[in-house]
Amino acid sequence: MTESLYPNKQALHDALDIFRYAMRPFIVRCLNRVKGKNIEEAIKGKLGGRGKYFSDDLRRTGSAEESIDINDFPKLVDGYWNDIFSQEFWNDEIVKNMLWMIRDARNKAAHPSQSDLDIEDVRSRVTVIADLLGRINESDSKQAVERIRDRLSSPPPLRDTTTRPLTRFTEPASRPPQQDPPVPSAPSPSREKFYVYTDGSNSKIHKGPCYHYENRKPDPLPDNWWHGPYSSEAEAEAKAWDATQNRGRVTFAERCR
Repeated sequence: MTESLYPNKQALHDALDIFRYAMRPFIVRCLNRVKGKNIEEAIKGKLGGRGKYFSDDLRRTGSAEESIDINDFPKLVDGYWNDIFSQEFWNDEIVKNMLWMIRDARNKAAHPSQSDLDIEDVRSRVTVIADLLGRINESDSKQAVERIRDRLSSPPPLRDTTTRPLTRFTEPASRPPQQDPPVPSAPSPSREKFYVYTDGSNSKIHKGPCYHYENRKPDPLPDNWWHGPYSSEAEAEAKAWDATQNRGRVTFAERCR
């Protein structure tokens, strides 16, 4: 991994690069099976507004494989799901959610920032990348991404304040009755949870404890609904994309306290 001022962001960059170069030939091999279209037509026909960028890159590179990127993968897989990709992934539609999550990770990694990305968020997204690489039988690429994930440094452990500091031992004049040392109490579990609010078209992820969720009322609109709680941001994000049918927008709310 390249040294960087923001090591978590760099780790995500490196994992995305491995994913991009493994996924491109897989996508092209599958789309070569589209009947009645050459590979360029098959790709451009599912990219919508991004088709222009594909055409520009194709003129520059001369290669359909090199002209598609991570932003294109979800649309291509979703567009040809019934005809091709459902067979490749054993009809497991969670793959489509994973691709949208990876696309969102790519956008986070590409945008300038004044601080590093959250390590747990990066670790969860890199884990998704490794999982998807395993599903397309790219075992070497999967292992490379897993090594990146494993090199992500963990936060320092919290100091156990229930233990007493060491002191110099002096023999007392009269030894008091020996007492058992205090038993440290188990740390209380984190109350942090994640919730998803969807209006049928767009979803917003709330990080709890959440005032809006705890004070929710029946919504007059049938498509408006709360989901959760979820124990991780990645799990909540997968539900958010699923609730929008991968066609709306997913945004993140500020802490709701």
